[in-house]
Amino acid sequence: MADQSIMAHDEGLYATRAKLMFDTGDWINPWQAPHHKPPGIYWIIALSYFLLGVNEIALRLPNLFLALGCVLLVYKITESLLNKQVALLAGGILCLEFLWVRYSYLANPDHVTIFLFLLVIALLGELSLGQKPNIQKSSALLFGVGLCLSLMVIFRGFLAFMLIFSLLPYLVQKKYWKQFWLYFGFIVGSLPLILWLFFSSQRFGYDSIASLINLFWSLSQEERRGNGYFYYLWTTIGLCFPWIIFAALGYYQMLSKRPWAYFLILVPPALIFIAITIYSTRLSHYSLSLYPFIAIFAAVSINGSLNHVQKQPPHQKIFDYTIFLLGILGILILGVCAGFYSSQLFGLRFISPDVSEVFKQYSLILLPLGIGWFCTALFTWQKNFSQYSLTSLLLGHWIAFCLLMASGLITDISPDFKEVVQVERVQRVAQTQQVAAIGDGKTKVLIKFYFLNFNEKIQDVKHLKKSQYVWIDTENLTEKILNYEVIANFKSWQLIRIK
Repeated sequence: MADQSIMAHDEGLYATRAKLMFDTGDWINPWQAPHHKPPGIYWIIALSYFLLGVNEIALRLPNLFLALGCVLLVYKITESLLNKQVALLAGGILCLEFLWVRYSYLANPDHVTIFLFLLVIALLGELSLGQKPNIQKSSALLFGVGLCLSLMVIFRGFLAFMLIFSLLPYLVQKKYWKQFWLYFGFIVGSLPLILWLFFSSQRFGYDSIASLINLFWSLSQEERRGNGYFYYLWTTIGLCFPWIIFAALGYYQMLSKRPWAYFLILVPPALIFIAITIYSTRLSHYSLSLYPFIAIFAAVSINGSLNHVQKQPPHQKIFDYTIFLLGILGILILGVCAGFYSSQLFGLRFISPDVSEVFKQYSLILLPLGIGWFCTALFTWQKNFSQYSLTSLLLGHWIAFCLLMASGLITDISPDFKEVVQVERVQRVAQTQQVAAIGDGKTKVLIKFYFLNFNEKIQDVKHLKKSQYVWIDTENLTEKILNYEVIANFKSWQLIRIK
């Protein structure tokens, strides 16, 4: 992670807001206006800065631990509902879902929220399944459920209520909603948010609460990038292939056999999917809470075929068709890669050098995936879906993901800017000098993170003084009144020192 660079937008915003808290020592509201998001994720990142310093490792490490915690909770939940074999498979599949892995390497509030949500499900499973716990243990478990539900809000704001409401049918069905300890836990877990709002309102009054409400309301009215009602259907198929197909089979299998026994994991994902689909702002990471369930349902389907317990022909036929589809895709991938490397070997050029270089990088990742899919279909064709088929499927994905992570294609988000910062003179300025930035956009977010002594106050050319270092968008240099030295260039920005 030390050699990676951060994403300029969402991750960069969380990184720089937490950095501002850390730099100013104001952990309530270091901004000039009421903030529109609760501070939970900023507190976690700022605490990590305190322990490890301001760098990419400190920024991303908490989220990696939380993602790992989610995998362990998926194992725990699946083991309590099903068995260890399915639980191991579910945890493994979650680690091979593209969007889940992608966001595990980025600082964001989603994984901590999902961790708390899965912890609630694990506690409810402990409370409901197996031997009935004694009164003291039941009270403690209900307190934990309420505590985790309310803590979700300080990390994800009002969007957390989509996850909370998805559990209401289960809480009502089991009559837990009548229990005192559930509400007591919820009140205790709400105290950090209540205290934050209280101290923030001392400065900004009711606007501190209004800004949270306004964000949720504005997002509910705004459809971004033309993402319509089928957005999550298509993105989940694309970003979670082939696990989503297996998951659909596993979901139907569990629903048709013992729906009430699996009520705890069958109903919440359906309600979450409906809620995020109705909500007007549809973004891919809003669907992350579905991915642990997709892993569980996919594991159920794969384990059923592996142990030949799926007796219903429709289930098995669709499963087999999916495996053979993977085989065809594997052959296509291998054929395209073989054609590309043959053309390179014989000096034939069918595509431009730039495209060729990009394809070469991605082909190294696609090759193990293609081989894995082809071997999965081959073993299945020889003797049904077997342990060899499963090993090929998982191993091909695992090697591809390892290569993808090592390449930095989805974790090294801003390498060009990081390269500029690593120039010796620029690095010296970043570590020792106070630097301002005049301009807006994603580049300014990167500047705020990588330049440790960032000056928030300077917003205009007129405020610059002699020997001042400043990153400036060249559009703001039109007055031509400054005598300055250019130290570095990045896109339309220049790092200059006023003479």
